Amino acid sequence: KVSFTMTAETGQNGVSIKWTYERPLNPTKLKEAANKGDAKAMWDLGNCYFYGKGVTKNYTEAVKWWEKADRVYRNTDASCNMAFCYFNGVGVTKNIVRARQKWYSAAAKGNYVAQYNLGIYYYYGKGEKENIPQAIKYFKSSAEQGYTRAINFLGWHYLTEGPYQNFAEAKLWFEASAYMDDLDGLFSLGQYYIIQDGDFSTACKWFRKAAVQGHKDAQSSLVQIYG
Repeated sequence: KVSFTMTAETGQNGVSIKWTYERPLNPTKLKEAANKGDAKAMWDLGNCYFYGKGVTKNYTEAVKWWEKADRVYRNTDASCNMAFCYFNGVGVTKNIVRARQKWYSAAAKGNYVAQYNLGIYYYYGKGEKENIPQAIKYFKSSAEQGYTRAINFLGWHYLTEGPYQNFAEAKLWFEASAYMDDLDGLFSLGQYYIIQDGDFSTACKWFRKAAVQGHKDAQSSLVQIYG
């Protein structure tokens, strides 16, 4: 499980800007490695074809490499991507049952994206009747691994969903995301202080942290408040 720790504020506004650099993928070298049985290379090569990174975008080719990584090497990221393709009919014939099976397989092995997607599947009743308790179970499994989309979803669930409303629980999840410096988490925590406490001063503090890093909704909220 992931533990969340508050950090001391630094600078005039307590703002800390971080960035990461991702080395460009080389499709030629990835294909060489994939043909030798490297499952990670197969998954990366599928991404290259899916997003058109270094090659012409080709969903069918992307699916081919993801399917091989999933079927032969049980790569859970590839399985999760295949589920997306089956669910939306991208590169393959749409098959919601097959998509759910792929998500189940990856989620059972701890893939937090698959767990989040199963949460969405059950929360909104995609393909079958909604099952909120089952959805929350998957969201929490994903959130406990630090997946901020699941963390923020839980925060909004507890803040706005009438029968499940729990403001203390909502604040806990928003704080967890915000202290990980997730932009949506920073913005959501600001929203919490307005919705629940009517505390615009504290809300602005969190909006500013997201705004200086480019979060457009946070920037818009600050304009509205100061206006």
